[in-house]
Amino acid sequence: MQKRYPLISLYDAHSDKEIFGDPQIVSNAHNLALSLAKAKLGTVGRIGSQVVTTILTTLMEHGVSAVGISPAATEREHQVAYRLPHVSFPTIYSGRGALGADVMALSSSHGVLIAGSDEESLLGVLGCVGDRGIPIGIFTYEDPTEVRRRVNNHYPNLMLHIFVSNESDKLVHDIAFEMRKQHLEKK
Repeated sequence: MQKRYPLISLYDAHSDKEIFGDPQIVSNAHNLALSLAKAKLGTVGRIGSQVVTTILTTLMEHGVSAVGISPAATEREHQVAYRLPHVSFPTIYSGRGALGADVMALSSSHGVLIAGSDEESLLGVLGCVGDRGIPIGIFTYEDPTEVRRRVNNHYPNLMLHIFVSNESDKLVHDIAFEMRKQHLEKK
């Protein structure tokens, strides 16, 4: 029987202004991917953002499982209707649109990793998570205490499961530890 490892779903919570205004974001995404690769965390995420694509591609290059979920139903729809690029990692064509692809990634995972802390994007992802009791990591460029305070104002019940940091190795270590602990307890 094949051993099962916990899987983390990945979300991009950057504003469009941040993505196009700060070339450091892609470099930070690459560093976050290296931290995930060291922890050997398989990752799934909706294809569409440069951050998610960078992380999933980097993981594949380092031999760590990475799966993209396309909002499109076919490869042609992926490229023509959604104008998404061809990617080098395995892709599931969900045909469920962006929100459906996000929900599909979330439902298959044991934890959540959010890159960025744009208020609207962050709260949208946390709203989908609900209180499943799974660990949530937020990789931020801001003061982690301030991001934690904002999240606590909107979702006070999630605070027991949230890790916020601007240090990728620390964040991935903390969330991986919690995911593995919960994953082993459920067996």
